[in-house]
Amino acid sequence: MKEISSIIDSLYSHFLLRDIVAKVIPGLLLPIFIIVFIFGIDPCDLPEELEWLTEISPLIQIILLYGLGLLFATLYQYLGRFLHLAKIFVWTDASSKRKFHLPTRKKDLSVRKGVSFSFASVDMMDLRRKRERLIIFKEMTGNYAVAMIGIAASYLIDQVNPPNRFERADGILLIALVIAIAVLVATHYDLGEEQRLLEDFVIRAAVMQKDRRTFLFETSQE
Repeated sequence: MKEISSIIDSLYSHFLLRDIVAKVIPGLLLPIFIIVFIFGIDPCDLPEELEWLTEISPLIQIILLYGLGLLFATLYQYLGRFLHLAKIFVWTDASSKRKFHLPTRKKDLSVRKGVSFSFASVDMMDLRRKRERLIIFKEMTGNYAVAMIGIAASYLIDQVNPPNRFERADGILLIALVIAIAVLVATHYDLGEEQRLLEDFVIRAAVMQKDRRTFLFETSQE
């Protein structure tokens, strides 16, 4: 039963949450919005140049959509880092005052802390799962935020170009998108900070436990 439960949990966390919900769905939001709402292309009535998509098997169609979603999600993460909207590496080297060195130091330090957490939490499966979920939801909120920024920008550009007219309903929609983006970005940074605190707590606890064992061993030898 434990093996079956582990397999189900792995499929839920690694495939359904990490790939589908956190990457593929937000990855497809922007291209689908542009194709359907900006260019007005009906997915059920494709142009002649794209009719070959309806002739391939549904499995190939799903694989293509899956790959396209992952591709755009990867692009979102790079754009998010570039725009300082995505917090991929949660650890910051306080000793570095020059921004030129900061990205490399953050990456190296975050990787080292992640490895230290893995060694320190060998017997803490609940905390390992919690950290994994934090990372997944952090990626998800960041990807949705960048996707919505792209949607808001493309919608605004389309509405200000003739013959379209920017009306009150358009302004309300854009305000709602801005609020949603702000909430997603704030949640993204909160999840990143919670991930950092969890890693720091587990690493410090492991060091303290190791020091305690060393002290008890040395005391017993006296």
